[in-house]
Amino acid sequence: MIVVSLVEVACFVYYVVVLNSKGCVVDATNGVSLWSPMIYNPHRRYEAWRFLTYVVIHVGYIHLIVNLVFQLFLGIPLEMVHGWWRILLIYGCGSITGSLAHSVADSHSYLAGASGGAYAIASAHIANVIMNWQEMQVDWLKAKPIRFLLSAPVRLAFILLIGGTDTGVAIYNKYMSSSMDHANVGIAAHLGGMATGLLLGIPVLKNIDKKPWETVLFYISLIIYIIMVAFAVIWNAVWPATGQPMHFPKADWTSLVNSTLIPHQCAVPHA
Repeated sequence: MIVVSLVEVACFVYYVVVLNSKGCVVDATNGVSLWSPMIYNPHRRYEAWRFLTYVVIHVGYIHLIVNLVFQLFLGIPLEMVHGWWRILLIYGCGSITGSLAHSVADSHSYLAGASGGAYAIASAHIANVIMNWQEMQVDWLKAKPIRFLLSAPVRLAFILLIGGTDTGVAIYNKYMSSSMDHANVGIAAHLGGMATGLLLGIPVLKNIDKKPWETVLFYISLIIYIIMVAFAVIWNAVWPATGQPMHFPKADWTSLVNSTLIPHQCAVPHA
């Protein structure tokens, strides 16, 4: 997660420099490169890499900081137990599934930010608790305070509190806030990432003592995840994008790197 976070910071700094050079100020909640080949563009879904690379684009530095703190605080402890490649797999799949969910639920909107991957990491903690509940419960009430804090009930309560609070705030900002900045929150990307962490975390993360019912759950969760992703992929393949690209020619984003930005290129819906 540290390497991924550094890449996101580097990309943010690069686009801050580019945007500032063109008169678009990046502040706490605004400033993004709509012409970037990285951002998810609903009119250019045929450029498949955008379903993943949008995670390195952020809308303002608060957006970046919140996602970095979220994914590092929750991701590094999982990496220490389950290995970096398992967490990277969940993070990457959560990011892709988040953008796929956004493409289905909000087909007109751009998307930027790492919330899909960050939410996948958060819900992977729940998958970890489900598969290792009994092992996390050994003498948890009699052991030292650190053992109590790492027990399954405490972990589950903490993740539900953090995730539930953040999701509730995001939903409120999306549908009840009068601020246009808040209205641009990509709820579907959050939910897609959350579903990925739970469904993919069960078969991917380590299971200390695999029981028969856990094997059944392994296959059920994997099948549900595959069906969910397959539906979104097929939908994107057969459902045409509506509307016209707002800011650049249909198939030439490279020509805009040196072009002059217009004011509304500095804001975009984000996850």
